Amino acid sequence: MSTVSAGDEKTRRNIGSTGPGGFYGRWSVNYPDTIEPTGEDALYAYVGFESGASGQWIQGHAGHGLPNRARHVYGSRGSLECPGDRNGRPIKLHLDDGTVIDDERILEYAPSYRLEPLAAKLFGGERVWTTASTSTTPTAASWHWSTTSWVTCSLTGA
Repeated sequence: MSTVSAGDEKTRRNIGSTGPGGFYGRWSVNYPDTIEPTGEDALYAYVGFESGASGQWIQGHAGHGLPNRARHVYGSRGSLECPGDRNGRPIKLHLDDGTVIDDERILEYAPSYRLEPLAAKLFGGERVWTTASTSTTPTAASWHWSTTSWVTCSLTGA
């Protein structure tokens, strides 16, 4: 191997995506059809926690073919499958014995998890674990889980 690079794409093409939930829609209509990338479209980081746990954060968005926007957190007893941003899907805990927990039992593995007071008031409790099963709109709880669960599980070793 002579060179390792995350971005070997010489020209990026606008595929017309508006992003998750259409979030970028109001801006993406003004994006050019193509751009010449001037930097890597990747992030690689080592994360060290006060508890002594360590982690890696890898993000790469320039790959070709099947998009892989997976978010997984690996711990000493299993892994978390994080659902992504603003989609209302629950987080899943996969234990080493094959058990998959994707309901309120997940709270047993995050004893310190609490919503902030205002969010707790808005969404019906400080330990709400996901959106209502009849809703596809994310709640503060599902957003909180998808953005902070990797830290909690890394700290607790889940």
